Amino acid sequence: MALTLQEFTYSLDPKTLPRIIQIQSGIYFQGSVYEMFGNECCLPTGEVIKIIGLNISKLSAEIQKEGPGSKCIELPLDYPGLFKIVADNEAYYTIGDIVKSLHICQNRLGQPVFKSTVDITLSNDTIQQGETIMFTSLGERSSEQFVNTEVMRKDKKHTFTLPLSQQGEFYECEDDQFYTLNEIIEWKLPKGRKRAVNLAKTSAIKEFTFCELPENFKGELTLTPVYELQAVMKFRKDIVHIPSSLDVEVIDVTDKYDINSFVQPLSINDIFNRPGNNFPIVAEIIEGPEHTVESLKFLKSCKEVIIHQAFQAKRILASEIRSDAQKHFLIPCTYNGKFKRRPREFPTAYDLEIAKSDKEQLHVVATKAFESHYEGLETVFVGDQFLVQHRKSSEVIYGGTQKMVEALACERIEGKVYEPVLIPMCMEGGFMEVIHDKKQYHISEICQKFHLPFNVKVAMRDLSIGEDILATMLGLHLEEEITEPCLLITPLKNLSECWEIPVNRIKMSLQLLHRPDKGTEPPPVKTVVEEISEDCYYTLRRYVNATLHPPPRPPKKPLQPPSKSFKLEAPQPKRPDAPSSPKSPHVNTLKPFKPIKVVSPELKNATPQYEFMKITATESNLQKDTYLAAVYEHAVKLPSVQDRPVSQEEALSAMNLNLNVLEDAVKQAAKKGAQIIVTPEDGIYGWSFNREAIFPYLENIPDPDINWTPCTEPDRFGRAPVQVRLSCIAKTNSIYVAANVGDIKPCNATDPKCPKDGRYQYNTDVVFASDGKLVARYHKYNLFLGESQFDQPAEPEFVTFNTTFGTFGIFTCFDVLFYNPAVHLVDHLQVDSVLFPTAWMNLLPHLTAIEFHSAWAMGMGVNFLAANTHNTTMNMTGSGIYAPDKARAYHYDAETDNGHLLIAELDIHPKLSPHYTAVNWSLYAAGLDTVSEDNAVFNGTIFQDVYTFITLNEAQENISVCQKDLCCHLSYSMKEKQEDELYALGAFDGLHTVEGQYYLQVCTLVKCKNPDLKTCGEPVENASTEFEKFSLSGRFGTKYVFPEVLLSGVHLAPGEFEVRQ
Repeated sequence: MALTLQEFTYSLDPKTLPRIIQIQSGIYFQGSVYEMFGNECCLPTGEVIKIIGLNISKLSAEIQKEGPGSKCIELPLDYPGLFKIVADNEAYYTIGDIVKSLHICQNRLGQPVFKSTVDITLSNDTIQQGETIMFTSLGERSSEQFVNTEVMRKDKKHTFTLPLSQQGEFYECEDDQFYTLNEIIEWKLPKGRKRAVNLAKTSAIKEFTFCELPENFKGELTLTPVYELQAVMKFRKDIVHIPSSLDVEVIDVTDKYDINSFVQPLSINDIFNRPGNNFPIVAEIIEGPEHTVESLKFLKSCKEVIIHQAFQAKRILASEIRSDAQKHFLIPCTYNGKFKRRPREFPTAYDLEIAKSDKEQLHVVATKAFESHYEGLETVFVGDQFLVQHRKSSEVIYGGTQKMVEALACERIEGKVYEPVLIPMCMEGGFMEVIHDKKQYHISEICQKFHLPFNVKVAMRDLSIGEDILATMLGLHLEEEITEPCLLITPLKNLSECWEIPVNRIKMSLQLLHRPDKGTEPPPVKTVVEEISEDCYYTLRRYVNATLHPPPRPPKKPLQPPSKSFKLEAPQPKRPDAPSSPKSPHVNTLKPFKPIKVVSPELKNATPQYEFMKITATESNLQKDTYLAAVYEHAVKLPSVQDRPVSQEEALSAMNLNLNVLEDAVKQAAKKGAQIIVTPEDGIYGWSFNREAIFPYLENIPDPDINWTPCTEPDRFGRAPVQVRLSCIAKTNSIYVAANVGDIKPCNATDPKCPKDGRYQYNTDVVFASDGKLVARYHKYNLFLGESQFDQPAEPEFVTFNTTFGTFGIFTCFDVLFYNPAVHLVDHLQVDSVLFPTAWMNLLPHLTAIEFHSAWAMGMGVNFLAANTHNTTMNMTGSGIYAPDKARAYHYDAETDNGHLLIAELDIHPKLSPHYTAVNWSLYAAGLDTVSEDNAVFNGTIFQDVYTFITLNEAQENISVCQKDLCCHLSYSMKEKQEDELYALGAFDGLHTVEGQYYLQVCTLVKCKNPDLKTCGEPVENASTEFEKFSLSGRFGTKYVFPEVLLSGVHLAPGEFEVRQ
């Protein structure tokens, strides 16, 4: 029976290839000539064609719009982005249907997960309805095919085999992973069905790819594959690509023809899987790769090569250190250059234990102080040096009680004295490696002697490479050793060269010809250092970020922006772009400025490269365009046991003590008309857990897309008492509730990054709507010094949700110091308000919570709802409801141990409010000249950054100070100059290198601790000098500028200063 080519294509099972078809009818131009990809190809009626492959030639993407109608575009197969799959809501009715539709194998990408709506009764067990069933591989027994599956029950894995004939109603489960487009094409496109996806991230190289996808697109795409058939014809050597849409009819005549009468092209993957005794072999390239590096240009059609062997080649995956557009490389073990070591940084004592080696003693210096609360464990001071020994359990006294804790045995070095000490495994630390080793190493020596990851710099380039791109890098982070299948190939016309050809990353077809002449041995392998795309990097790492943060997290401490942010830190650039024009923030007091005591404005930035969205302001009725927001600063009741696991019942009992307090706060807020409330990070169970101890406090938190209201469906996703209670609190009080909890996601050995305990643990924010529905889930991306009880998500998540009173985004604590996700939410997703649970420890002069968070709201032009934990012993306090124009309400209390509720009115769309004025930061300071004064310039230190300072010598003057490309200007007038108080104007323009490397530009006016110049920059809380007016400005190389003003006694000055341009 004749089929259209389209029908034949959809019915074709790739596992049955090759197939032979015969053209029946319907040829263009009366069946003679059809032009395909520039190759003239005759397809007359009766022509016999051998089909050898089935490929997707392009993707049709349907953009889903609100309301009627949709738009279809063509999505390039090399589109550089990450996608999240939308679960298919169409049921499968047999296991066989699933197997035919999806690619199932032992590769983790080929292991789909389904749920059955009915019980599946087996001979020795029953799979309950609603249980997740992972399809892991296919098998065959007595000529009957079956699928191997796994079901997780109470964190234990149960395996079952299901016949393909098994009937039921099976639905695809949600998938939290991110995939490249190529991975979706290979693994996740169901045969005969469409696939809906959401674009999660666009690569920085998107601008080089032509695509009709709208700029800043956010929404759902429905992908439909367009197939092409790879075929060979008699009397032709090349491969013909036939569009499946070609208007011809065909019949399958495989049984009537000899397949071997056609050319036999093989993919390099087919050749790799041949027995070893097939090599060496001479082959002719039938179809070469589309794109390849210059050195492999010999891989062209009609060229002959010798394939010496198939083998697994080792590569080192490496990334450039300190770069915005970070480059990634695959370095072969044959690389003949030499490396010298660069110091490693360790955020916790746990990292020291992981990094120690039997071959070399690890020597570190402390870069952060840590006070131990255990009798028997050491307090660490900045500058202390240690030789790391080993991990051990130690009996200590804590709060008058003896207990066993994990500690790290070290030797403290004091001069020539080596003192044995124990430091807590959970200490947050801050350690820098001291390198005594001045040797130079080959890449193979590094892998043998040291643990990866490892930091290096090329000391001697590989002279066998024409242009060694590694030698141009300031530093390299060697991440991990990988193996990949390769063929060892020599071009027949140049027997002096031999190349390793990766099977999975180069596509070409060859025809095997004959054995080579005897004595043809492979020459030495040529070295190729590959710079790989971000797409390829994600595939190799399965989206695990290069900076991994392992276990124990200590008590939190105010931390300076690691990885791009600064004084008034902002987003995250690791290395700044050269400013194309001076940008100049200018803080100016209002006219008759009310005298204030110590004004300490700070302007800083970090340098990402995106532009603000342009929004036109319109007048509107403020009564209809505002809402009431609430934040609660909570004095957390810490569990009595935090160093070891407790039962789930004990954990829930401890959490309920905090939930009781939070519920009362929610009730109060709702009674006063608040529509949304934010509670702090760690507000339900506290901090200082190790990985095992936090486990009983965690719950599986599903994707909000599943439409779940825990209060009315408490058992839908297993045990979730905290989510159920939060949902009911929101529903009962008709208010949106944001809270911080812990999420758990199981994984297994097929995931190379799966933790040893078989689960991912995430620091998680959740938001429940006023009807109790789960509407947002955010996994914290930038973990504070590891927060080692938690894992870092594979990719930053950009979480938003819509309400009748605006669009909200959410992220957590340390995230605010980085570009992703914080700045991205505002710049690209146009959120109106940000919810910010935090456990923030205050650090003067620049990083108190109320000071920095209010500046962030002003700098980014959004509402910022910051709920801080309250713990005076850890200097945690400072919550607020901040608008772009000023703090609408804030609370700072370093004296009492009480929580505090704040409620304030905010504009729904702050950038459309008459209170908001967009600022062009480049206008003011660009027009100022540097003022030459007699004031002496001197250097001072703030958080180990060396500032250039100039003192304020008069009661009134205009002064300037510069460092590198940054010039800061100050015009001021004191009511009366106090002789016992000294003030200084400071500038910093450079690379911050403590606890990470990132570029900072800072202009700051500070009070020195005393008249000694050495104290300028030290923390100061109070002052008596009154400034009648001041104006501070600077020329910055970024548009992300955050103006801070902090008054004596740690107070803000809402409405008492403004930003002018």
